Amino acid sequence: MVKPASDIGALFKRIAENDDQDAFKTLFYQYYDVLCNYAFRFLQNKNSAEEAVSEVFVKIWMKRKEIPEIKSHQSFLYTSVRNQSIDFLRKQSNKQNFVQFDIDLMATNNSPQEEMEYNELAAMIEKGIQKLPPQCRTIFLMSREEQMSYQEIADKLGISLKTVKTQMYRAVKKTRNFLKDKNVNIILFFFF
Repeated sequence: MVKPASDIGALFKRIAENDDQDAFKTLFYQYYDVLCNYAFRFLQNKNSAEEAVSEVFVKIWMKRKEIPEIKSHQSFLYTSVRNQSIDFLRKQSNKQNFVQFDIDLMATNNSPQEEMEYNELAAMIEKGIQKLPPQCRTIFLMSREEQMSYQEIADKLGISLKTVKTQMYRAVKKTRNFLKDKNVNIILFFFF
């Protein structure tokens, strides 16, 4: 059962100021299951979700003295699990499906403001993709929308694997630069 936010703040304070292991255990047992369920939404694997959440708690304990002043401790936990899940997926992937992964991840936001920001960002990304040269865009979309591996793209188009990799690199670079030129200030998890 998840405790009210004021109780969470008190637990964090006891952990940071007093190295309170009992407070840490209480926080862990109150949030572990719900955070695992949250991580599962991204990772689609129970063991990976448990690993991601466990890693977050390890980091909280190891860096307990460095935890900054937090307005919402619950948001801090969820954001930490989300970021850990992203890191886990990034390490697991071979750099395919990165745009769709990040767009899907952003779509999990709930507030109207976040929905609006997500829709604006998705539209900007789509504009950037449409500005790519034809072959570059085709290769990029085959990877993103058709979930094809670089080798499958090379085979289907009759080009070398190196060409596919080069075109994907260019697509990412040009799309990133397009977003940068439009003053889109966001950490682009999906760009290498």
